[in-house]
Amino acid sequence: MDSPGKSAVGKAFNPLGLLLFLQGAQLLVYGDQNAIAGLLSHIKESLGINNSLAGLLGSMFMLGFVIANLVFAYLARCFHPTTLIAIGLFIWIAGEVMAGFNENYAMLLAARIITGIGLSPFLSLEPPLVSDIAPLRGKPLWIGLNNVCQTLGYGLGLGYSAANIAVGASYKWTFRLQAVAMAPVFVLTCTPWIRNKFKKAIEINAFMGVDENGDETDEKNPMSSHFEAAVPFRASLRASRAGSYDFRHPEKYAHEHSHYASRFASR
Repeated sequence: MDSPGKSAVGKAFNPLGLLLFLQGAQLLVYGDQNAIAGLLSHIKESLGINNSLAGLLGSMFMLGFVIANLVFAYLARCFHPTTLIAIGLFIWIAGEVMAGFNENYAMLLAARIITGIGLSPFLSLEPPLVSDIAPLRGKPLWIGLNNVCQTLGYGLGLGYSAANIAVGASYKWTFRLQAVAMAPVFVLTCTPWIRNKFKKAIEINAFMGVDENGDETDEKNPMSSHFEAAVPFRASLRASRAGSYDFRHPEKYAHEHSHYASRFASR
């Protein structure tokens, strides 16, 4: 039996909690993109570089992002999105730490390339992940909130980078604090527990019936045509992945069909 503490944490990470979890990470990654703009004058002064070299920091960041985007798009066919996002966040944090302790321009430039690589899986996989966990009737609102947080992240980054400079701290502290702030998100994303939470939310939405108006069916009657079609498909998908699906005798999977039917009918 789960303890009250575990139960409370589990309820906090319902689909809405997962959305807020992703938005917290999104504020940081988008904040970083605009924070560098607020720090450019101080970076030029500290490292003694001209405008061209300062502008190259943003260009090389995008180069790392674009190249890595192709790689992670291919890997998304084989791995769960949260796994790739966790890998990306680790690379992103490594880039932020490197930028926070850079000793010269070359080191800072390399750090920005690494940060761009780490950002790629998050920006590529987070929007569809939000769409997958969003309830049917709330999907437009959730996607809208996701887009709003991107803009808020830009503003937040400019704000805390300016505050950092205003108190007389080195520009490096902006990168250091961003790495520290992202560390708990990375740790949680690495846990099988949070991955299972995402899988459960996606699974529920995949099997939730909808009526002709696009609304969720009543909980007392979830067996819509969408649900009926999804259950045997999932059973066949599991069997085909194991290399054992018998297409000549689909009735063999009637047990798994009834298992999912009873499971969702009791929601």
